[in-house]
Amino acid sequence: MKKKLLINSLLLVSLVLPCATPGFSAVLNEKITVTPLKTLSPQMHAKLSYAAAKVLRLIASARGAIHKEDYDKASKDLVKAKVLLKMIESNLPTEKIKDHIWVAKEHLDYESTEKVKDDLVPIAYDLTELKGIIPIKKARKYLKKANNGLTKGDKKAARKALSELEKSVIIMEVDVPISSTQRHILAAESYLLQGEPGFADQELQQAENSVVLLGAVGEIKRSLWRATMDYAAGRYKAAKRELDKAGKEVEHALKSSDKDTRDAAMKLKRDIQRLADKLKDKI
Repeated sequence: MKKKLLINSLLLVSLVLPCATPGFSAVLNEKITVTPLKTLSPQMHAKLSYAAAKVLRLIASARGAIHKEDYDKASKDLVKAKVLLKMIESNLPTEKIKDHIWVAKEHLDYESTEKVKDDLVPIAYDLTELKGIIPIKKARKYLKKANNGLTKGDKKAARKALSELEKSVIIMEVDVPISSTQRHILAAESYLLQGEPGFADQELQQAENSVVLLGAVGEIKRSLWRATMDYAAGRYKAAKRELDKAGKEVEHALKSSDKDTRDAAMKLKRDIQRLADKLKDKI
């Protein structure tokens, strides 16, 4: 059942849904104009879906090996799972800007502030490309702070701003569960090295849940987006159906053992309620 849910949900990995795109916010503010979603290519879609399904399989295999006391095989499976998770990350549209941010932070160690300023140009361009995929308002604010810090010759302030910028350029429904999965796998590896296979298995059970939840938050956002589009087009009954679906899914996500998933679900619940309040006057 988990594998089936994962495969269906992982379609969302290749449909990069916005947390608060201009179109989404516009509809919630009673405007009818919307901005089309940008999507990953079908080829990238296939790679991400395949890799994520393999991650779940490898984690399950590692757990099976632990129960058979084949800890060497379990460790090898976890190494492969980590490689595949990195592959998923490397195929996300936010990866390029993260690389450019890394370069700028690295240059802060040995280049002049004027030279590092040149590194901000590709970052600014990357943010333009990401518009409509993720919210970039905060990111632009941090980029401006980094530039101000460099202008003043304050490398410490520039580094802090760049770190905040990096944290702000995430795709919530993908980055959050991937990060959680990676943490649980690392913890499991540590327990295996300490000779605590029982604790390692518990961590991997949480890792499985995180992978399955990879699509949960995204599924809620997709239903919410469809409800928003239906609302904009005056299809109020259809909007309510999608909103009801999103509401049920968000309640499940709120019960997740993963704090990041619960936090993301709570933010979505507030968006669902905002649109629900507007629908009351239409139906």
